[in-house]
Amino acid sequence: MGLLPGRPPESLRPRLRRDRHDPAGRTSRIHRNPRTTGYVWRGAVSSDHVCVTPDVQDEIAQDNGQAAARRSPTGGAYGPDTCLQGYVWRDALAGDQVCVTPAARDQARSDNLKAATRRNELRTVIRTWRPNAVRCDGDVCTTNNDDAPRYRLLTDRINVGQALIILVRTDGSRPRQIWHRWVSVRAHPTAPGGLLSYRTDQLQCDGAPNAYFRVMDGSSGRWSSRQAVSIGCATL
Repeated sequence: MGLLPGRPPESLRPRLRRDRHDPAGRTSRIHRNPRTTGYVWRGAVSSDHVCVTPDVQDEIAQDNGQAAARRSPTGGAYGPDTCLQGYVWRDALAGDQVCVTPAARDQARSDNLKAATRRNELRTVIRTWRPNAVRCDGDVCTTNNDDAPRYRLLTDRINVGQALIILVRTDGSRPRQIWHRWVSVRAHPTAPGGLLSYRTDQLQCDGAPNAYFRVMDGSSGRWSSRQAVSIGCATL
């Protein structure tokens, strides 16, 4: 039996769970925001997944534990969350009014700025490639005019082995996966891990994005971010 259109291969389905924000699914054993080794989630609140060093995480826990003691018992200009003299709101996230030292607030701002570089996320960029307009078989060569640019994916921070590329269309009533491909990932020539370079047959189109590519590491189940593209045009 062949694959149903827009669905991943049968061998992949037991390892994926559907997510209403991700029509392609994610692996159930992998966190949404996997961390780079050496960092932990900050935890200012339960949903705070900014990656920080363990000592900063400890300080955050201590500050949370002292929150009530650092608020003015009589209130003040900012209501019941007014801080005692010498303390300020941490503002690690919107609405974070835990009272901390100014240095701790500065640390939270610094960690927020560095958050993206500390997530252990596949790094994917979109490039283009063009088919060779001249094809030779021995001494006989032919030409064609189908040299329109296609999308090419480059991904690092990925394990050597197998990876899944998906293409999801977003211009309908709901996102739908329209294409997928398992590909091999070779060793990166200049950095740890692997490097994926894949030439798709999807034409590069003008106009507003109406789809996105994503890449999944077959070894760890980690996903790249969405790479928006415009598809659906044709060659003349």
